[in-house]
Amino acid sequence: MWICPKCRVCIPDSKNICELCETTKPRIKENYCINPNCIDYKESLYDESQSCSKCGKLTLIGKAIEELT
Repeated sequence: MWICPKCRVCIPDSKNICELCETTKPRIKENYCINPNCIDYKESLYDESQSCSKCGKLTLIGKAIEELT
């Protein structure tokens, strides 16, 4: 779940737009796909996923976690 920054309504993670006010889900600027061959390379992701949903390679957060282990 995420909370709309404009109207403060809880929205399911599967939705990227608030149906009440049409505000888009805020992006997490510190996470993106690090695969230069991916369509989403360096594009900010909406979540803290460890792998890219498009290519399956690590994201910036995924790489940081891998380096810790």
